[in-house]
Amino acid sequence: MDSILGGDSKALNQHNGIKFQQYAFDIVINGSNNRSYRTNGRSNIDYYAFGEKIIAPADATVVLAVDGIADNIPGQVNTMYIPGNAVMLKTANNEYLFFAHLKQNTVNVKEGDMIKQGQLLGRCGNSGNSSEPHLHFHIQDAMSFDTATGIKCYFDHINVNKQMSDDHSPIKGEKIKNIKD
Repeated sequence: MDSILGGDSKALNQHNGIKFQQYAFDIVINGSNNRSYRTNGRSNIDYYAFGEKIIAPADATVVLAVDGIADNIPGQVNTMYIPGNAVMLKTANNEYLFFAHLKQNTVNVKEGDMIKQGQLLGRCGNSGNSSEPHLHFHIQDAMSFDTATGIKCYFDHINVNKQMSDDHSPIKGEKIKNIKD
C-alpha cells in the first residue's frame, strides 16, 4: 500500500507555499513492516518503491523528459538538479503533469511523444532532491515553474484506507492503493 504526503496546508504538505507545486504529492510504498524499506534502508534496492513502474494517468504529449541523473544514496540529496530524472506531460486540457525523482536510465519517453493513458513513463527512483525512493507528482497550469500555479489533483477511483473513493484528493497519512492492484 502506498503512503502519501499531500494536502492543502503546510502541516499536511511540505510543498504547500510553493506556488507551482502547492498541491504536490510525494508517494512512497510501505511494506507489511509499515516502513518504506525492507531491512536497513541503506541502499535504494532496499526500498519497496525503487524500480516500480510509473505509468501515464492520461493521454498527453511529453513536453519534458530528463534522464541520466544518478540516483542518490538514501539519506543524501542532489541539489544541483532538484527534480532529478523527470517527465512532464501536457494534457488536452492544457494541464501539465509533472513526475520527478525517476530512476536513472529508465525514462521511457522523449519530448514530443504522444502517449496514451497506461503507457510506461519510467521507473521510480531516488534522483534529485530526494532522500529516499519515492514519486513526486503534481499538476500545474503552465509549463514553466516560474509562472505556473499548482492545480489540485483528484483521482477518479482510488482505494483510500481500504475504502473505495471517487473524485478524491489524498492527504498526508492516508494509505492509497490503485484499484487495479
